[in-house]
This record gives sequence, structure tokens and C-alpha cells, in this order.
Amino acid sequence: MLVVSLFFMVGQVTTWAKSYDRVFGQSSYNDTSYSIVADTLEDAYIIAGHTTDGPLGGIDILVFKVTADSGKIIWAKCFGTFHDDYARAITVDYTEGAYVIDGYTKPSLIDNSQSDALVLKVGLDGGLIWGWVYAGWFIIWEPQLDTIRSDEYLYAITVDGQGYIVAGNIEPGPCAQEVPVDTSDVLVFKVRSSDGSPLWIRAYSKVSPDYSVWPADYAYSVIEDQHESGLFVVAGKTWWYNDTTDILVFKGKKDDGLLATSMWDYSIIGYPSAYAWDIKNDPVTGYVLTGDIDGELAPVFIMRLNTNLTPIWVRTYSFVESALLLSHAILVDNSKNYVVCGSARPGNNSDLWVMKTNRTGGVMWSKVLVGCNNQMVLDDYGEDIVEYPDTTYTAVGYTEWPSVYTPDNILVAKIDHNGNINCPDTLDTCLVDFDILVDSPEVEVDSSWNYKEVELEWIPIFEDTAKIRDTVVCASWAPTGCAEHNVADFRVYNVPNPFMNTTIIYFNVNVISDVVISISDLSGRLIRRYEFESIPSGTYTLVWDGCNSYGLRVPAGVYFCNLSVGDITITRKLVLLR
Repeated sequence: MLVVSLFFMVGQVTTWAKSYDRVFGQSSYNDTSYSIVADTLEDAYIIAGHTTDGPLGGIDILVFKVTADSGKIIWAKCFGTFHDDYARAITVDYTEGAYVIDGYTKPSLIDNSQSDALVLKVGLDGGLIWGWVYAGWFIIWEPQLDTIRSDEYLYAITVDGQGYIVAGNIEPGPCAQEVPVDTSDVLVFKVRSSDGSPLWIRAYSKVSPDYSVWPADYAYSVIEDQHESGLFVVAGKTWWYNDTTDILVFKGKKDDGLLATSMWDYSIIGYPSAYAWDIKNDPVTGYVLTGDIDGELAPVFIMRLNTNLTPIWVRTYSFVESALLLSHAILVDNSKNYVVCGSARPGNNSDLWVMKTNRTGGVMWSKVLVGCNNQMVLDDYGEDIVEYPDTTYTAVGYTEWPSVYTPDNILVAKIDHNGNINCPDTLDTCLVDFDILVDSPEVEVDSSWNYKEVELEWIPIFEDTAKIRDTVVCASWAPTGCAEHNVADFRVYNVPNPFMNTTIIYFNVNVISDVVISISDLSGRLIRRYEFESIPSGTYTLVWDGCNSYGLRVPAGVYFCNLSVGDITITRKLVLLR
């Protein structure tokens, strides 16, 4: 993982921005992140996303941990299957000392659907505690008895006393009496913290008053309700098929998933489509949420709700000139102000955008990240934001910077409470003002609901290490230059995986070493062995032809490639197809 860094000190407040990139040998990969969490006990940030051409095959989940003071990498790991795997949310379980991530894998590993949900739990050191892929199905009775295999996606997660509640959507939606292929229902289920087994699984849907229209419903955020015990709160969108989309919010019971309120839809008058990306508890009363409004150069919004989900106020925000705005995350800071994170495109390029408002939605400041001397001239996107320590906000997203020839990198920016990252030895700043206009439209509210139980099957996921290097662009305490944070001195993986007949095994060493590559089957029986004496540091390849030491073809199945250097052995799963 390549890390391009900007470090800054503002008085006693440390501020910096970095782009992180996974690397293997001379290759760099596309890396994207949608979620960040602060571990206040570890004084660290943990970032979750995905990386292309991962060591487990296809796109892999990428999770890494950095120090909060300077963004120095502590560890980095890849998780997933031999299909494409994506992480969308991460949270901290302080009781068990662990991080929990959810997302999805594509296509399904279990049936012929397009996507399955996944949840995984890792320790403070990044080691996999458990991880599962969940494939959903349900039964319909009309027009005839049938079992439907569905697509599942997860976008949000929260910690509950007994486990973890995850939220997303299921396609087709099981709530409709007749299931058209383009329906979608909100999917929420709860898993045990000990092993990830499901405690309950439910799908939820809006419906027209005459039950003739079943819209498509999606959840993008879930939180534990801090105002009413025993409840969770979900936010997302309802698409009514007539080019209108409403903001969706409802509450459920943590014990069994039953609805605690109706499913409320909110439409912002003057705008046909709006949807919520994030919701948070307001410590005074109720909740605050943010999201986007569809349409070319449309504004974004912040909305306050009281505890019974009645709107208190809604504000829309747009650039004083023509610009595309997106708002994907919100937090309530320790002063009870609101901070949103998203993207702004005032011209040809997109910038990470952060805005702070007071409790009535009035803008305190609005900034975009451009780098010192405006060197970040390519596209940057903001996806999530946290407050830690209590003097800074830290946003995460992804960026094309530093080079158009470099794949997307994960972007992390730690800014002070005034929205600044001061550039060293100059009066320049890494963020610049982005003037915003505020409006106060009216909101219409509608409610209806339906829900249905869903069944899940699950299979395990796997883990591997990832390597990280960083390049300091500018810093108040370090000169421009390169440094490497080595997570794994030795690596091995193969392409393709799964494979037919032959696969290329890649491995690297960082010092002159005697290396043994061995292939074994599930029982541990040796199939093939390769020895290399005193090879210098670097990346190497060999081809396994699917044969044993006698030149005989081995049957299809699961095998293991073992890289041994001294007393260190790294194992990689191989899947041979015939």
C-alpha cells in the first residue's frame, strides 16, 4: 500500500492528509474506502474499503489501522473470498476489543444470485476472529409456491449488547405479494458477537395505500437509538418507480427486528428525489441526517427529526456558483454542532468537501481539500467522517492524486475544528473556502409499512496480509521523501485463483533468503516442493501445472501454497478446477 502524505501542526493540534495505496512489487492497485472509525482506547483510526487484484482473488476487502497522531500504518489486512468483496462500514466493539465490518460479495458463492451479504470481525491486531458470507432466500405463495434466491447488500452496521445489527437491501423484495424482478426491500439482520450466526433476519417495505405499488427500499445507515432503549434507527431511501425518491427513516426493536414505528417517507418540496446516506443521534433530542437530492447541480440537505420522527427543520445547501454537491456522512461534534462530509465539483474536478453548521443548520464554514499550492488537481471524494481527538475531524474517501497514471488511492484527511490543515512554513492552507447558499424548504411526510422474515445460509471468508509504503509530500516535522512501513516481509499469492490446469505463483522476499515453496492438500499431504537458495530481495514467479512431484495431475479441489523462509511460513489457499 503506497501512502502519499501531507502532515501539518496547528499549535498543539496535529493535522495531516494522506493517500494510501496497496502495492505488490512494482504494481499498484485501485483502492477505495467508504468508512472510518476512531478507536479512542488505541488512539488510532481503522479504515475499511476494497482493493483490486487482491491476494485472495478478484477484489478484496482492505482494512488497515493507522496512528491518530500522524497516520502511520500499524497493520493492513485483506479479507474475502475468491470472488469480488467490498467493505462498506466498520465499527468498534469496545466490550470485546474488536472491529466489525460489513459489505457484500459478488457474485454469490452459494447460489446463482448476483450478490451476498458479508460480515466479519477482527481483533485489535487485525487477525480474523470470524467472517461469513450470507446468502438469502424466501418463499412466495403466489402465483405459485416458489423459493426465491435473492441478492443481498450491506451498507451499515452498529453494535448491540448481544451482537451486531447490519442494514442494507435485498433484491427482489420478499414483502410484495407478487415479486417483480426490480423490487428491493430494506434488509436488516442481527448476528451474535461470538460467532456471527444470525439471531433474526427481516425485510421491510413501504407500500401504497391500496397495496398496488411496492416500491424499492434501501437502507444506507443504522444506529442504536440513544433516546429510546431497545431500538435501532434506519435511514435510506424509497424509490416509487415514477422518478421520485423519498427519504426513508424508521425504528425497529433490537430483540426481534419487529417495527417500532411506521416506515416514514420524507419528500422535500420542490425536489422530486432525495435520499439519506447517514443518520446520527442528536444528544439533545432526536436525530440528524444528511443526503443528496437528485438532479443536475441539485443541492444536498441536512434534516433534524425529533424522537417520534417528526421533522424539526430541513436545510438545503448549494454552491454560490454551478457545482455538483454530494453529502454522504454527518457527525454531531462535542460542541453539538453538525459536520458533513462529501464531494464538491465546482469545475472539471471533484474535491473532498467538509462543512460545519450550527444546531439550526447555519453554515459556520465550508471547505474543499486542494492540497498545499493547489497541487491536488485530480478527482477526490469524501465518504465518511469522525471526530477524534476532540480537537479534530478526520474524513475518509478516495482520490486520483498524486498522478492520473496512479490508480485510485484511499484518502484520509485530519483537519482542525476550523476546517484547516495549515501548510508548513507558509501562510497557505490545504483546504480552501467553498461558499454555500442555504435554503429552508418544506417537507411532506408519509407513512406505511410491511415486513417479512428472510432465511440465510452462510459460508466462511478468509484473510491475507497487505503491504504498505508511504511517500511524504509535505510535513511540518519531516522533509519530502519516501518511507516504507512493512506489514509483511514476505508475501505469496497466485493468479488466477480459482484456476484451470495452471496458475502463476508470485512471491517476494525483502532480504537475501533461502525459500521453500510447497503445495499441500487439505489433509496436509505434500504434493509439490520447490527450493530456492540465497535469492536476493525482490519479487519472483513460478508456474504450478496442477501436477504432483511425479508429474501426475492432481484432482480438482482446495490446495495450499506454503511460502517458508527460515522459521516463518505463510500459507495461501489455491482452488483448482478441472
